[in-house]
Amino acid sequence: MRNIGYRIRLPTKLNEQEEFISRYSCYFNTFEVKVKDNIICTSCIKNIVMLTKRYLITVPSFHIIKDALYNQISLEKSKIFIKTLKEIESDLPIFLVTHYLPKKVYNSELSKEINNSNFILALENIEVNEDILDYLDGLKCTATILGAKVCLDIGHLLFSISKCKENETQILGKIANDTWWKENVVEIHLHDFDLQGCHLNIGKGNIDFRLIAPFINLFPNVSIILETTIDDLSVQGIAEVETLIEELAKYDNMRNF
Repeated sequence: MRNIGYRIRLPTKLNEQEEFISRYSCYFNTFEVKVKDNIICTSCIKNIVMLTKRYLITVPSFHIIKDALYNQISLEKSKIFIKTLKEIESDLPIFLVTHYLPKKVYNSELSKEINNSNFILALENIEVNEDILDYLDGLKCTATILGAKVCLDIGHLLFSISKCKENETQILGKIANDTWWKENVVEIHLHDFDLQGCHLNIGKGNIDFRLIAPFINLFPNVSIILETTIDDLSVQGIAEVETLIEELAKYDNMRNF
């Protein structure tokens, strides 16, 4: 069974966090938490890790500060977070996601700190308006240098392909037929998109599952994090995940790439 969950907004109070995660885990088996100042404190990190283990959340993901690898202030904050996380739980496999931005000088200090643990650093592709192929090559090169993996944000990718006026099938085919991507994508972010932007609910934008489902199925063991704008995860969230599972199953035997 593939792991599918949401990027969640945790309450600040510790007792409310348990209530949230206990209910959440009834429906979904993984999640991603965005690291902000309100959850860098030791007590909050300890509580999240404890609840993750108690409620059997599989390979949780933390989205650390998006410029952590090339901004000194963000780097220092992220180092504190990761140091605390390692002291609390060094054995639990955890994805640590941050953005890849081209033409930046990447500091390898943080990646070395992560690589010397059971945690996994993953570079996420962002939205770009030009040179999508160059961008993807740059991400691949930087990830290789840093010893990092990839969080493949399909919503960002499809939006960028559209903005760059490229062919979806050709770009997805380039990724699908490159062994490096198959070996290094460890998490998928999914949301719908239109010409105005991303993070739409599934089915509310331009995603064509006849094309995208066979592509996602090339990564059968990779967790999917939905980054949509669902108000009630116990109702609309369940329906959205069920729709996704149905679409993936419907096109599971297709070989478009």
